[in-house]
Amino acid sequence: MNFAVASIGLTLTPSGPLAQAARSHHAESGRAAPVTRSVQTVAASRDGLTQVTVTAQDYAFDAPDSIPAGLTEIRLLNRGTEMHHAWLIRLDGGKRMSDLFAAMKPEAALPAWARDVGGPNTPGLNGESTAILRLAAGRYAMICVIPSPDGKAHVMKGMAKEVIVTPAPAATRAVANAEPRATTTMTLSDYAFGFSTPPGAPVGGTTPMAQGEENLITLDFTPGEYGLICFAPDAKDGKPHFVHGMVSQLTIR
Repeated sequence: MNFAVASIGLTLTPSGPLAQAARSHHAESGRAAPVTRSVQTVAASRDGLTQVTVTAQDYAFDAPDSIPAGLTEIRLLNRGTEMHHAWLIRLDGGKRMSDLFAAMKPEAALPAWARDVGGPNTPGLNGESTAILRLAAGRYAMICVIPSPDGKAHVMKGMAKEVIVTPAPAATRAVANAEPRATTTMTLSDYAFGFSTPPGAPVGGTTPMAQGEENLITLDFTPGEYGLICFAPDAKDGKPHFVHGMVSQLTIR
């Protein structure tokens, strides 16, 4: 089930591990392991996008200090012994990463000048994942809030880096302002996923059935990944059942 994502709206509240990070980041920041820097971490991809490679280790990021603004493909390589992600937060109003940690309060939302813009989620051990973001010029915090086995978020162990996004050069401004091409748009809401079109191609199934009814269907499956999705509207709110989580994935071998 391969699909591209054009836009995702996501707001996270710094409770739990992130709120704990606000209390202990400075005390434990010295635990970050040294990182061997890669030869090249910023390059132009074949699509003209800025391509940034971020290597995650226990507990530090090897990432460039500055990135040009615009559409940016962030490629996260996990070379640690634990799972890691790269969460980017833009710091407006001249704020710095130290201001972000000082402003974090337990069970409270991020301050208005701290805007989370996403980033690649954990690819698993020794894996990689990517995310394309539209980065505006400014100062960003790159953090990992995945907890270690001891329950402490990685950011509490020093896994945080400040990154400057510089204005895009005139020669690349058209690409920086271009709309990304995508086959499917996924929209996040409280608390569900919505798709502009179902990822993949339909292969059949049944139409809605009343409770107690039964259908038998015949399908010719080829090996691959399949999704089970219910589009029947909910009797209470009218939303399709997949919005309420009635989806499942099936592997045919």
